[in-house]
Amino acid sequence: MRSVRRLEAGMALPQTAAEWAAETDVIRMAKCYRGRHWFPKLRLFAIACCRRIWHLIPPGMSRDRVETAERFAMGQATKGELAAANVGATLEIEQSRFYTNNAQTSYSYSEPGFSVASTVKACTLPAEHPAIFVPMHILRVVSHLAYREEIARGGDHRSATLSAEAAQRAETECMATLLRTMVGNPFIDEAKR
Repeated sequence: MRSVRRLEAGMALPQTAAEWAAETDVIRMAKCYRGRHWFPKLRLFAIACCRRIWHLIPPGMSRDRVETAERFAMGQATKGELAAANVGATLEIEQSRFYTNNAQTSYSYSEPGFSVASTVKACTLPAEHPAIFVPMHILRVVSHLAYREEIARGGDHRSATLSAEAAQRAETECMATLLRTMVGNPFIDEAKR
């Protein structure tokens, strides 16, 4: 299945408040923030995106890692705790790459489990990276789930791909609204808000 999230080569990021407000690609929007003062808000936005797929994140350590990242953004966890969460999330990604079939004999690439684990790890990345990579992984999760659901209903590859693309567009719109609401326009001086 192809991804509809690829950015066109040479496509410039928004450069003004009006361009950013009109942008519909949440990843392109997230790339516009500059400066350390945005990092906590951007991480909290990434956590809010994770909460949208919370039911897919396994209870226990995975959720604890997201909550550690959230506490870090609020100044309630140390860099060491965030780093430990990142290491644990990396191990979970390795475990999620494969699954054992019913016969216990073979392993296969596992989606959306891999993208869910990657979403958790992205929450623990430094700086503004969570706001870029969490949406990217969530869009993969949403796409895979929509594709699978359409196939399960008896659809063919074409209808499943269209369903996956529609799900990605809808999720992108939701996350863009969340970014606008939680973080704000990076081109408008915070003092004027």
